[in-house]
Amino acid sequence: MFSKPKNPKREPKKKNLVIIDETPECRRAVAFAAQHAQNTNRTLVLLCIVDSIEFQHFLGVNNVMRTESTQIAHKMLGDIASDVRTSHALETEIVVREGKKVDEISKLIDEDKRIALIVLAASGHAEGPGPLIQLIGNKGTAFSIPVIVIPSNLADEDIRSIA
Repeated sequence: MFSKPKNPKREPKKKNLVIIDETPECRRAVAFAAQHAQNTNRTLVLLCIVDSIEFQHFLGVNNVMRTESTQIAHKMLGDIASDVRTSHALETEIVVREGKKVDEISKLIDEDKRIALIVLAASGHAEGPGPLIQLIGNKGTAFSIPVIVIPSNLADEDIRSIA
């Protein structure tokens, strides 16, 4: 008996999403998500959300602050994407949004059905797990996809073995 050949059309790659911010644990989340994407043949999406609440000033100041924040976000994303290309030979998608973090994450997941996983890293500080994890926990937000939270002190060799 012969098996049917698989559809020659390739299914689009699934994606891992990492929320990029200025916290130190963010880089650990990127390391895990990149390794997991490499191991599972996925695309890595780097999302940076510029908080629109920061821009509640006079119009001229508002526009300057928005422009500066967006430029900083693009620079940070570009640097991380370059590091991921070097370390994991992965291409990344870069997304910059403006708004409330949880809302923008939910919107992106709703818009891009190929996003299959969110990766976050918990802070090792006594103050708590980190602002994004606290925000998600406090809001009781349930995303429609799994969220992996890794410890920020996870060593590279541990990431390679479990991702």
